[in-house]
Amino acid sequence: MNKSNTFFITVLLCPSLMASEPVEQKYNASISIGEEYNSNLTIDELDLGSNQSGLLTNIELEVDAQLSPSKDHQINLAYMFSRSIHEEYSEFDLESHGFSLGYDFTEGDYTYGLDYMFFDATLDSADFLQMNFITPSVSYMLNDTSLLRFAYNFTDKSFDTFTDRDADSNGVDISYYSFFNQAKSYFRWQLSTAQEDAVTDEFDFDSYTVGFSVNSTVPSLAEGAKVNFDIKYSERDYSQRTEEIMAFRAEEWSQVRLNLIVPIYENMTLDFGVEHNDRASNLASADYTETRAMVDFIYEF
Repeated sequence: MNKSNTFFITVLLCPSLMASEPVEQKYNASISIGEEYNSNLTIDELDLGSNQSGLLTNIELEVDAQLSPSKDHQINLAYMFSRSIHEEYSEFDLESHGFSLGYDFTEGDYTYGLDYMFFDATLDSADFLQMNFITPSVSYMLNDTSLLRFAYNFTDKSFDTFTDRDADSNGVDISYYSFFNQAKSYFRWQLSTAQEDAVTDEFDFDSYTVGFSVNSTVPSLAEGAKVNFDIKYSERDYSQRTEEIMAFRAEEWSQVRLNLIVPIYENMTLDFGVEHNDRASNLASADYTETRAMVDFIYEF
């Protein structure tokens, strides 16, 4: 589904767009520049760990808008750009552009959503990967501090060179949110499943993921300071034998990430982050660990 088709669906679902009442509009933009150390440069989409460490510069830009034709309807639009520049290994330089369009409709304790995103990436300045995401969802407020969200995820993945990895994926996601600190902070528990069907059968897999995250303000540190903690565990089972190992692939993947975001001046923040990934696989090239440490300067317009 292309972007114009998604917008057409949005208009059909949101007749209030045609109403004469004024549309509330909000716009945000941010740019970040940072440095990162990576203990093992990897390309997850190609099942490739390099066993090479390196320093890199990350640049990100995001612009988004929220349009509210009425109090029950909201349209979200966003553009995202990111680029990583490695000091030594340019073959890992990644540049991406992302466009998203979403619509939310709230009725009582329920919120219905439909989101679309297009992602285009280059690797070492060469065309690499395009992805389309479509996500319908429904959320329900259980009480003043708890929310339950169900989502269906469809992903279309298309490689420019590695076309045998082109694939469609279908999955579901269930998330439970518990809000605290006057809804400025929350806990999140997540369970998701996915089934990926690739052009080449040996890349077909079923997976599930469980996760937990905390997003909280830290007023004792500084006004506006935040801490984000995420932990995930995934398993993948491949449905066909992999020729390289003459066996069925099986993988376990765990990820832990911690970010501390501290305001330093008006509209300016520093984001300190550390992340550890452990991917255990019976395919040697996809069996690796990775630790990242990063600091980003963020300016919000």
